[in-house]
Amino acid sequence: MAMGAWWRGFSGLWRRLVTHPQTVAMLVVMLALSWLAVQIYAGLVVTAVPTAIYDFDQSKVSRALWISISAPREIAVVESPPTLDEAWERLGDGRLGAVVVIPRGLSDALKKGHEMAVTVAVDGGNILIGKNVFKALAKAVGQVSAGVQVTTLRKMGARKEQSVSLAVPIATDEHPIRNPGTNYGVYVAPGLVFFMLHVFVLLLGLTIYLPGRHPSTPMEAVGALTAAFLVCVGIGMAFAYVWLRPLSIVPASGPAWTLLWVTCLVALDLLMASMFVALMHTPLAAVQVTIVIGMMSMMLSGITWPTDRFPPALQEIASWIPFTPFAKGLQTLLHIPAGIDELAPHLRSFARQAVLFSSVGLIALGVRRIAARIRAGRALQGRAP
Repeated sequence: MAMGAWWRGFSGLWRRLVTHPQTVAMLVVMLALSWLAVQIYAGLVVTAVPTAIYDFDQSKVSRALWISISAPREIAVVESPPTLDEAWERLGDGRLGAVVVIPRGLSDALKKGHEMAVTVAVDGGNILIGKNVFKALAKAVGQVSAGVQVTTLRKMGARKEQSVSLAVPIATDEHPIRNPGTNYGVYVAPGLVFFMLHVFVLLLGLTIYLPGRHPSTPMEAVGALTAAFLVCVGIGMAFAYVWLRPLSIVPASGPAWTLLWVTCLVALDLLMASMFVALMHTPLAAVQVTIVIGMMSMMLSGITWPTDRFPPALQEIASWIPFTPFAKGLQTLLHIPAGIDELAPHLRSFARQAVLFSSVGLIALGVRRIAARIRAGRALQGRAP
């Protein structure tokens, strides 16, 4: 009996996702908007700019430069034109984004302490491409230059710790985590995509309890919630590994952590939607409250504005919305191989939310059942002779 009710809820939600016009429209709109968000920002993410390298030195130093230059995602080393003149022509008409010329005798000159220059020419016609490519090339050349300086200073008699401080007194690096100044598309687009999923999960969870679809038994509700959970987790993993590829983003923490993160968001969103259904007198009131909270989640998560600048009361409210710890942890696991140490604070937030939503929902259901029994008892007393 229980399994039959569970299967009715499970299969019923799958049927609505395929056949019910409103549910299908909601799914299509969510997928379209999330795809659009990626496409809008994909043009702002500079990747694989064709770069020609002319190595006239053919030394260890020049090979190190080649490797360092080809490493950044902004650079794609392509086959160099036969002559430099043709390379300059291609740079002018946009077929090349950058040209790097390593002069003959670079290594020998450096060994003798003489100054040599590596020519880096970047197409500045598009300021976005020019700025990002030049920054990537300058950093790559600077890293090799620092290594050469350290080696030279060591040969001149400087101790190891002295040579490093003399050659590289200050080292800077830019990281996209919570840093919109590095590459805004990489920073904001994943949050926008998963915000669409967050709102969709809340709405899908609420549709389970609408009049005419309300489960007749708790097991039927569990079956419907299970189906919604599986659908939304699958969509979330597709977002992480397919939707974000135009931005050259693949979760650096691996599929296990990504699956856990998507699972936490979907499960807690469904739990929160169910809690509001239990709390409110009517399903419509639950829908209204949940939609307001869901639509405010983007701002309250800290993606559009740092949460530490919020008033303390607003910070506390934001911490109880599932999208807040999800968004903060997402930026970490997308860009670095994160583990339990980096994600533990956000997992604790998820756990607190799960306890709160479950407790409040169960208490609200218990109160409603008690109230229903009291009303039923009064009705029986009223009909008694």
